[in-house]
Formats: sequence, C-alpha cells, structure tokens
Amino acid sequence: MEIDTNLMLQQSAQGDQQSFRLLYDSLSPKILAFLMQMLRDRHLAEDVLQETMIQSWRKAAQFDASKAKASTWIIAIARNRALDYLRKNNRFKQVIEENDYQIGEALYGDDGDTESVISARTSGQLSQCMDTLGSDPAACIRLAYINGFSFGEIAQVRDNSINTIKSWVRRGLEKLSECMQQ
Repeated sequence: MEIDTNLMLQQSAQGDQQSFRLLYDSLSPKILAFLMQMLRDRHLAEDVLQETMIQSWRKAAQFDASKAKASTWIIAIARNRALDYLRKNNRFKQVIEENDYQIGEALYGDDGDTESVISARTSGQLSQCMDTLGSDPAACIRLAYINGFSFGEIAQVRDNSINTIKSWVRRGLEKLSECMQQ
C-alpha cells in the first residue's frame, strides 16, 4: 500500500501523530540511505535522520505541496542538516574524497511516481554525459547540485579561485545540456 506522503505531512501539520508515523515509516529508509551516503557514518546518519524528522514535525505547517513533494521537502531538510554538520566539523574535504556520487541516482531518485520512472530512463544518459565533462567540472557540478555547496565552499575544497569554479560549472552545465539533448 502506497501512502500519499503529501497528505500525511499536511495531516501532521494539524497534529495527527498517526499520519506522521506513517510518513516516517514510509520515508525514513530512503532518507537514512541518502544520509549514510552523504555522511559515511551510520550513527551520525541516524542522528541526523531523527533531527530531520523532528524538524519536519515541527515545521510541517510550512510545507506547501504546490512547491514540492513531501519527500523532496524532507530530504532537503536532511541535506541541509547534514551539510551543517559537515561545515561545523570541517569534514568537507574528507567526505568529498571518500564519495563519488552517482549524479543520476541523486537527481533521479525512485519514489515510484511516473516522473521518477521517466527520469530513471535518462539517468544512464546523464551519467554518461557527466563522464564527458572532465574531472574538474564534473566534481564541481556534483558539489554544487548534489551536495549543495556554494561556489566559495567549492573553491575552498578544490583549492581554486571562485572564478575558476564558476567557469567550470558554467561550461560543464552547457556541455551537459548539449549532451542530454542528443
């Protein structure tokens, strides 16, 4: 039985604990997997998951289904919490060196809807296109769009100027767009 996570989050905003329990049970495995990939530490990922879900419960009234799906909204909270932890503990470089995110998986997660199925078909093409960019532009695009790093943070991690990072990202995105249209 698939639940309507948007509805569950909206009902949670009204204090419905049962709806929140269903939402938690439905989304927590996917969010935990995402956090473990990002943080590379199960205990830390579990802690960040709990903080994420508490924040989701407290801020459920701020959720707007016209702007995002509930799963996307909660994963954004998780990502931001994880990035805060990484920034606070100066773990940027370590995590980047350990992780080579599959951009297709990160951008085209499978949550069972038609849009994800269509997107999954193009994830292979996206992965191939990313491989054509060169290591520097591809790494910078991953850091910006998957990890949510700012250009300044990427420049610090990659030990390059902000202008160089911006150029790599701009040119990389142009090449990526061209490649995806072929």
